[in-house]
Amino acid sequence: AQVQGPKVVDMGVGMAAALLAQLLGHCGATVHRVEPEGGDPFHEVYDAYRLWRRDGHAADRAQLEALLADADMCILGGEDYPGLIRGMDPRALQARYPGLVVVSLTGYSNATLRGRPAVDLLVQARTGASNEQSAIRPIQFAFPMPTYGQALLAASGGLAAVSERLPTGRGQVVETSMEQGMAMWMPAAWTWAERATPAFNANTPKDVKPLTFRCADGEYINMIFGTPGSVYQTYKVLGIDLTGVDPADRGMPNREASPENYLGVRTLVAPYFGRHTRA
Repeated sequence: AQVQGPKVVDMGVGMAAALLAQLLGHCGATVHRVEPEGGDPFHEVYDAYRLWRRDGHAADRAQLEALLADADMCILGGEDYPGLIRGMDPRALQARYPGLVVVSLTGYSNATLRGRPAVDLLVQARTGASNEQSAIRPIQFAFPMPTYGQALLAASGGLAAVSERLPTGRGQVVETSMEQGMAMWMPAAWTWAERATPAFNANTPKDVKPLTFRCADGEYINMIFGTPGSVYQTYKVLGIDLTGVDPADRGMPNREASPENYLGVRTLVAPYFGRHTRA
């Protein structure tokens, strides 16, 4: 979607705030970046931070009042960092500038957790999501689900509020938390139905092992089945006996198999990958 020139004041910190500002800029917004007093510590946390923020126009804090008076949207909050003091109160700021859409990025929506430090890994742990992959121990997800989820929710909510503002001229506070960002990815695991069908309950079990194999040269390769004939073709390339293998088999997950062989027969194919280099 192309946004026709809204003006955004970005005072957020951390990854979700940076991705949100970058996304808005790529959609056509003019983003003015105002860093916290003392600087933004996340330049030293994320290697890509400067890349995410390269399209924002750096602004001095002395310009803040004028920028806010002319802005359509303001980004506040973000993830926590030791010693970093939170900025303005979003509702007080919105009351001061009634036409402003204030997008507030918080850690938690749950009242019992509000105010506690929030970074991606802590949110995965406190929501219980880190226990969804293994029945034995907590495991960090391979990508920052709370962060990406928060950025996406903030973008959709913020742009919806800007659209709502067009006929009325009134702004509002749009708040989204990293906790909500985590929950956005979890319906498949956390949904319950009174009359569930087998398909409804066909969730991936815990302790499933991915089809990642060590090759003869010590390098690794990851396989993903799912297309017609993928099992047959893979077995053929690896030199596995094709007797009884359906040429059209897509290799879909097998709920009757063990977690080891849920995504494919790992115990069968693993030794064959060890006979070939990755190339």
